[in-house]
Amino acid sequence: AWSVGDIVWWDNQAVLHARNAFPASERRRLKLISLAGSRPF
Repeated sequence: AWSVGDIVWWDNQAVLHARNAFPASERRRLKLISLAGSRPF
């Protein structure tokens, strides 16, 4: 189960991106951290 304060890591080159629709009024927070590896796209 997810809890407030949980952190998630994933390999962006190995993930199939998709999402369900969400209300335009809903706030989202997206952050990028690049530690090592190939150059970003």
